[in-house]
Amino acid sequence: MEEIDVEKMSDEQRFELAGKYADNVRNALTVALRRSDYRSNAEMLFRAGCYREVLIHRFSDLADVALQLLASRTMVPAFVVVRAVLETTAVMFQFRQKSEAFLNSGDVDAYEAFIKKGLLGSRDGSTEEESQNILTIIRHCEKKFSGIEAMYARLCEYTHPNFAGVLGSYATVDKRSWTLHLGKTLNPPHLVIGLAPLMGCLDIFTEYYNSAGEVITKIDSQLESQTEQGDH
Repeated sequence: MEEIDVEKMSDEQRFELAGKYADNVRNALTVALRRSDYRSNAEMLFRAGCYREVLIHRFSDLADVALQLLASRTMVPAFVVVRAVLETTAVMFQFRQKSEAFLNSGDVDAYEAFIKKGLLGSRDGSTEEESQNILTIIRHCEKKFSGIEAMYARLCEYTHPNFAGVLGSYATVDKRSWTLHLGKTLNPPHLVIGLAPLMGCLDIFTEYYNSAGEVITKIDSQLESQTEQGDH
């Protein structure tokens, strides 16, 4: 996407731009994916495609809700959802990188293991696969997108019942009268805490979803060529 100076925008302009990005993501959603969509008909590649598509469905769902919450100034819930948006963005970045690594190395076992963890991983033992550590993935993203880890840490402060997401968001203290005034409109956190990372994620996710699709197309051609050579 073109370079845009978000800092100079008004909140209204930021919402308009974020809404356009979210619309583009929603318009890219597909309702079905078939193994026969790939010329190589490779089961592994179909699973990789499945991973890519379920990630964009999750991302779109979360981004839409985040925008609605931010627009209504429901800040803490919005920041919680934006954190999930950022995590999903990081996973799409990783997916694209792992797919390119497979294209270059041809390490089938490593790629299949990665896809399996992505599709079936869990932390509560509900599946046999253990999911990856999201913080590790975020830190890998930091090497490419400086500042993303700090944004994530800030959103975590609102996701967890720490100062920022509890006393800092829902109350003010009158020290002279020892009175606690409560309510979510008394001391709301700034909109930019959620809107800035959301806009960045909409941009980054779109870029890496598209480029991951290009890499998968190259893998498909490579696998098809290998199959044809094996038939001769």
